[in-house]
Amino acid sequence: MSVIAFDLDGTLEDSRVDMVRSVERVRGTYGLANLESSLIRPHVNRGMEHLYRTCFAELFAAEGEAAYGDLKERYEADYGAHIADHTRLYEGVAAALESLHSEGQQLALVTNKPEGLSRALLDALGVAQLFRAVIGGDTCQMSK
Repeated sequence: MSVIAFDLDGTLEDSRVDMVRSVERVRGTYGLANLESSLIRPHVNRGMEHLYRTCFAELFAAEGEAAYGDLKERYEADYGAHIADHTRLYEGVAAALESLHSEGQQLALVTNKPEGLSRALLDALGVAQLFRAVIGGDTCQMSK
């Protein structure tokens, strides 16, 4: 028996549209100016802390580190509610995962996305049952 570990965003699926739209909506809840999607997109697959600090820089400038907890809560709630509005597995991924699983391979997921959101996304995409382990960016003290 072997274990095969996969990344999530950009490997199994493309979640950029849903993540960008969550940034846009959450910026609106703070009364921050709209940002062009093209300015947000490069930051969505670089870890959550990077996303928060880059896409909500004005909030941190105004409130400092005190902004982090509320921002994290708002973003994760919004993204969780829209986690698979546009996100889909890349072509052939579901079949490949099913095949590996049926051959007895143990599948694991290692991602910067928070574990709870990762599990919710895998569930929404219909492949959660194939993964023996999910290690998110907040599962361990240090993210990948």
